[in-house]
Amino acid sequence: MPTPRWQTLNERISRERLRWRDIEVEFLDLLAELDELRRKDHIPGGRYRQKGNFFRDTVIALVKARCGFELREREIPGKTDVHRVDLSYLQDADDPTRGFVLLAGEAKAMGSPQHERGGRRYPERPLTVDIDKRIKEVKYTSIDLKRRFDPQVSKGWAEFIGRIPPAFFTAWLMRLSTRDRLEHILEKLVGVTEYTNGVGVALYQERESKYEWITNIPKQLLTIEELAEKICRHLSSSSENIS
Repeated sequence: MPTPRWQTLNERISRERLRWRDIEVEFLDLLAELDELRRKDHIPGGRYRQKGNFFRDTVIALVKARCGFELREREIPGKTDVHRVDLSYLQDADDPTRGFVLLAGEAKAMGSPQHERGGRRYPERPLTVDIDKRIKEVKYTSIDLKRRFDPQVSKGWAEFIGRIPPAFFTAWLMRLSTRDRLEHILEKLVGVTEYTNGVGVALYQERESKYEWITNIPKQLLTIEELAEKICRHLSSSSENIS
């Protein structure tokens, strides 16, 4: 784990039924603490990179706290590939006649501060280094999973994305570097909304040695709290329709 504190926070979210707005200040402080460990070479690179898995667990905990549905990492077959997704929910998973995927999704954590490693200094890792690759992964996974149910995209693109299962959601935890342009990053994330059912964003930056959330995001994007609410609405309505 990156830090025991993160695991403890995820456990508290579920136990105390916390929402994003209840934890966002503490969560930002946790990220600052984690980056300080990285900056001073006090945490191995492999452990630092586990923040993606722990952010996934944060999203899972927020959904469970909000509506009781428990998402999980799982392998799901698509049209051409089997995909290991960070988030999924199967309706009646134990019943082979009804156990199909209502929801799938990915959680991504990107960006890192300048840091030391083995006595050498390394610069910040800007989001632009990785974002195109991560977006391509998300687009392909979403489309391939949906094409298993509608291989020909028979009713047009909007119907295909909006209504063909599984609903596909993405959550992005992103550290904006001094070399990143905010409008460029946001433009790319807005583009992801054309391929998915919801894009939740938690963007933060370091200014004058202090960490702060970037709250001015386009209306097409969701906060993490709004993402959890949208996932819950989808699962609640889908479960009622199937029952």
